[in-house]
Amino acid sequence: MARRLVEWHVRPLELTAVKTPSISSSTTGQALSVKVGSAVAVTAFAVFLAHDVFTNPLWQGQDYMRMAEVVLRYFMMAVTLLVMTVPEGLPYGRNVEPCIEHAPNA
Repeated sequence: MARRLVEWHVRPLELTAVKTPSISSSTTGQALSVKVGSAVAVTAFAVFLAHDVFTNPLWQGQDYMRMAEVVLRYFMMAVTLLVMTVPEGLPYGRNVEPCIEHAPNA
């Protein structure tokens, strides 16, 4: 009986012969995730900043500190998007997102 118990504990958990690939554990999947996340983050930063530059009258004046605040806000959004694409960074991204939403408006 003791021998049967030991055999039961070393038995694999999968009952099929086909193994399910895990993207989050493979280095190729992580590299692809980081590349896609980087592209999305850079694109979002550029699009949002360009839209703000062309539509917000703030950019026609001399208030450089407020301009820097707007750029910093969009940069924080891009970094959050990038961090959330990496599986290990997802908890950090969920903690940072509410801080960005509740920041004072620029």
